[in-house]
Amino acid sequence: MNKLGLQVPEGVTVSLQKIQGHVSKERFELAQGAIERLFANTLTRSEDGSIFVITGDIPAMWLRDSSWQVRPLLASVNDQEVIKLIADVSKRQVEFVLIDPYANAFNPKPNGNCWHKDFKDQSPWVFERKFELDSLAAVLDLAVRLYLATGY
Repeated sequence: MNKLGLQVPEGVTVSLQKIQGHVSKERFELAQGAIERLFANTLTRSEDGSIFVITGDIPAMWLRDSSWQVRPLLASVNDQEVIKLIADVSKRQVEFVLIDPYANAFNPKPNGNCWHKDFKDQSPWVFERKFELDSLAAVLDLAVRLYLATGY
């Protein structure tokens, strides 16, 4: 996985600027900082083009949390770069579900890192395997919202 230090797409900046006059300066600065940290600290483009989303204090991608982290970007789907970014996160999520539909958190590569082994033949991709219906629902929710907003 290559850490590319993803830049905030222009479409996200434009969408953020649209709210600037409608919220307090403090609230705008909080939103702006959150978006900047999302791109600087949590999104990593992999060699295959998909995007890995670090979702917490561990180096794993939780299916549910990664959906919630990029979902606000749907407000900027008039920008092709944003559409592609969300689609690349969705692609990575689906690839993980195909590896193990009962897992809820995955490693950036098959390195075997895990909280603890949840079962004997655990895939080296799986960080944690505790089935949660909301993990699968979040993957589908993000994909459907992207499709409904863009047809992509």
